[in-house]
Amino acid sequence: MRLLFIFMFIINLMAVEKIKIPEASGICEKDGIFYVANDEGKIYLVKNGKIIDKYNFKGYDFEGIECGKHYLFLAVENRREILKIDYKFKIKDKIKLKIKNYSTSHGIEGIAKKGDYFYIAIQNKKSIWVFKKDKLVKKLKVKVEDISGVDIKGNILYFVSDKNDKLYFFDLSKNRIVKIISLPKIATEGVVKIGNYFYLANDDGDIRKFK
Repeated sequence: MRLLFIFMFIINLMAVEKIKIPEASGICEKDGIFYVANDEGKIYLVKNGKIIDKYNFKGYDFEGIECGKHYLFLAVENRREILKIDYKFKIKDKIKLKIKNYSTSHGIEGIAKKGDYFYIAIQNKKSIWVFKKDKLVKKLKVKVEDISGVDIKGNILYFVSDKNDKLYFFDLSKNRIVKIISLPKIATEGVVKIGNYFYLANDDGDIRKFK
């Protein structure tokens, strides 16, 4: 049966966190605080529209961030690894991903975690790569270019493309995209779903919200 994609243009997209984070590349949330990573190896903590703290990891190019219960997980493009840190911002582990012929021009762009599995977006690979720790276990063929941010809630994997300016819903049980939402051209780099709302981090350095 032919797959029917659902397209919607979001007209109520709004900037809710008027901040400036240069080269924002990923976003997650825990206990009412947004954690925003950027290309310069920095993690910004944002609450009530204000940056309340900032941590710098020199030499790292962060391209995605995942808030776990006890740890933060960061996709590091220039090192082909996942950096695991605690909420005191101490490095606990470095997971070097086994990716053949890796280059930063086709590097890591997004990260989500469910159980023991990491869902990693690789630029221009048109798929989400699933790792168990450092080992690749499967690839989800999504045929979408320039995936820049990933999140997962329940059985749905959410990801954005900064080239197509769209938000995709991928049903893991059906192994296919079930919904697509068009976004304004804001170069979205990260996405996180909280309740019924989505929050987007973008190159303009603010956080935008829509339902």
